[in-house]
Amino acid sequence: MWQDPIVQDVRRAGEELAKQANYDLHIFFQNLRNNEKKESLKVVTILENEIASSKDGKCQITNCCNEQQAR
Repeated sequence: MWQDPIVQDVRRAGEELAKQANYDLHIFFQNLRNNEKKESLKVVTILENEIASSKDGKCQITNCCNEQQAR
């Protein structure tokens, strides 16, 4: 059976993070949040009330950045 190397890498990384958290889900996600703060990366959160259905059934994001609205 063929195995995707990217999926294997993601699973390996997840296993390592779980091991670091002693397989405690609370600690696992707390570590992820702490890492996000350290990296200073912009995390995007889409709130449910910002998603609207269009006539063709595809989702549209409202209240988005100017670049997205220009599209």
